[in-house]
Amino acid sequence: MSKSTTREIIDRIFKEPGIKYELTEFEALGKPVHEILEIYAKSVETGRDAGKVKYFLKGIVPFSSGKEEVQVYVEGGKSAPEEIVRQLWVYKLIHQYGYQPDEIDLEKSVQFGTEVSTKAADIIVYTDDIKETPKIIVECKKPKRKDGIEQLKSYMNAKGAPVAVWSNGSDSIILYRPYPKEFENTLFDIPKRGQEPKDVLEAKKTLL
Repeated sequence: MSKSTTREIIDRIFKEPGIKYELTEFEALGKPVHEILEIYAKSVETGRDAGKVKYFLKGIVPFSSGKEEVQVYVEGGKSAPEEIVRQLWVYKLIHQYGYQPDEIDLEKSVQFGTEVSTKAADIIVYTDDIKETPKIIVECKKPKRKDGIEQLKSYMNAKGAPVAVWSNGSDSIILYRPYPKEFENTLFDIPKRGQEPKDVLEAKKTLL
């Protein structure tokens, strides 16, 4: 797999009108973005798009549906910059915060009361690999987007997750939910694997 393909497609996606190349959230990962992700081309053989080349991104962990790749770019068609943001967050959760791949779910449907919503949380990190107790929910947007905070709060309430992150690749907001339906922005970072939110709060007090 050539890194040049990955680099070229990421450049194309983020140079589209309305999307500025802003992935500053991931500058401290120790590797350039195109070395972390893997994007490859596939030619479409049949159907309406026959003859077109589509570009797919290999998921760092499989999606909850079982799929392992996602389309991120097609010539003259839609691109998916938020998917790049999501996969970089998965990498960051594993390499910076110590979570295991089998403790992470992608695109997990969220149930509100008795109805299962068509909405799905971008990333859910669980306390362990049984995937019963959500710990962190991450909502990923494409650069420049500012919406989605209220939706994220509703996911936190529905799933009972104490911590969530909203990110568009350059800006991020950490939500902390110490009690049902109460949200604070007192966390300066998300808890690592093995940490609770209170450990992060204690570390902040120590720094101060």
